[in-house]
Amino acid sequence: MPFHPDARMTGIAVQAFDGKAPGAIGLLPCLINGENQPEPVAADSETGARILDYMRKISAEVGLATRYDADGPVVAGLRSIAIR
Repeated sequence: MPFHPDARMTGIAVQAFDGKAPGAIGLLPCLINGENQPEPVAADSETGARILDYMRKISAEVGLATRYDADGPVVAGLRSIAIR
């Protein structure tokens, strides 16, 4: 891919739901593969931690007070990044 490696880091927005009310929101970290498709990874994996660090860095650079933690909702068996 002719892009900077950081451009491969992305995520899918997720929200927990208990059947009655919306719950925690999060971001399922993903890497864009060679076919330009997002491949989800667990937030508590090595790759997920790299994406989490990147989200923290770029948010701080533009002055956002958003908190990202590796304890978001579990989606399809993968831990997401909590957004607070």
